[in-house]
Amino acid sequence: MSLYIVTTSTSGDISPIPRKREENIIDPNVNVTTQDLNINNTKATVTKKLKKELKEIECTILYETEKALRLKFPSGEESWVPKSTIKSRYDSGNKEAQSIFIDSWILQKNQIAV
Repeated sequence: MSLYIVTTSTSGDISPIPRKREENIIDPNVNVTTQDLNINNTKATVTKKLKKELKEIECTILYETEKALRLKFPSGEESWVPKSTIKSRYDSGNKEAQSIFIDSWILQKNQIAV
């Protein structure tokens, strides 16, 4: 399910407007994407809300690369998980189990029992 919210005001050409990254509050059910555009002298802010299926899992971070984490799951299984599929904060220096929200599709793809 997608929901688009558009707000407008007057401005210039069609071009993306740089946006400062803001602190997000994690809601495991909704992912919000916002983009500002200038279209025909009208400034538009488009917000897209996507309902995502996430799983909250207690897991241990074993290794970290620029783009992925090697996680150990409660079942004892280990798997590389792309950081782009992790939707909550984590502490990669903490070697204890921690609660992490992960897109469910990657868990299914890696055949991780949840």
